[in-house]
Amino acid sequence: MANSEGIGGVHSFLLYGKETTWGTPVTVNSHFGTDTSFKATINNNLKSNRGFKGTTTGGRNVIKFSSGVLDTSLALGFTVNRWNFMEFVTGAEGGAGPYTYDEDDVPPSLTIGSNIDNPGGSATDQLMTYQGCVVDTCAIKSSVGEPVTVNMDMKCQYGILSTSLSTPVALPDEEVYNFSGASVELPSSSAFPNIIDSLDITIKNNWRLHTGLGDRRPVRALPGEREYTIKITYKYLDNDLMTAALGATTPTAVGGPTEYATLVCNFVLGGKSMTMTFSGVPIGDFAQSHDLNETLSEDITLTAKSLSCSEDRSV
Repeated sequence: MANSEGIGGVHSFLLYGKETTWGTPVTVNSHFGTDTSFKATINNNLKSNRGFKGTTTGGRNVIKFSSGVLDTSLALGFTVNRWNFMEFVTGAEGGAGPYTYDEDDVPPSLTIGSNIDNPGGSATDQLMTYQGCVVDTCAIKSSVGEPVTVNMDMKCQYGILSTSLSTPVALPDEEVYNFSGASVELPSSSAFPNIIDSLDITIKNNWRLHTGLGDRRPVRALPGEREYTIKITYKYLDNDLMTAALGATTPTAVGGPTEYATLVCNFVLGGKSMTMTFSGVPIGDFAQSHDLNETLSEDITLTAKSLSCSEDRSV
């Protein structure tokens, strides 16, 4: 049978495995969640070499291309059934009910298998095995009427092409977390009083992949500074959050915004739950919107010093 075009998620699937050593591939046998999108980008960083005129051409035209550092990056999206992916975001998983996800200096890496089962012929099936994958940015979003979604940007050592597909794994047979089970406490144990339209959590690890002389492929991965950003869009209720953003009703010449001891983001689904506790949380940005005949809205963007998480998978 002739080769045929494929349909994402019908003729393709994605699996991962946790690496013991960065860049040493392992068997891929787990889903991130209910996977919804995947994009791989391979950049050869080609260099255009030009020179003085020869017998035929020169100066303006490229004489030769040379390859620079090999950059491989992945972007994937999924809805959340459980939170074990957080180990690769924060760095450490512990416990067994509740499970904890705490900070570690060097989060573990993954092997990711991107599979395309060519509907026309198996000879051109495609398995791209991306090794040494690390979570550079993780964005978690909960908004009214929507499931809780995650989008991850990853950096990888490189990918290897094969026509032998990974062994398929059954999809998670679990409910998907959604907005109706989400809440915010600022600080902890103090329910956020405003009607919340959306909650966006962004975690950056700022990984750096290092390449040395003699090999255009990365040979080591090291994380940079850790960054936490939380954006909450909500309906106006009172002056409390504007005052906290100012630091006082009249901003002072020195000092800054109110720093909350904690910000707690709760995600609940039946007997299951995930609690994310951010510590040392000031308001970095505040915005207020007035639109004719619409409810007044505000949004705040907070930063945090640290994060700890606890997941209960009871049903």
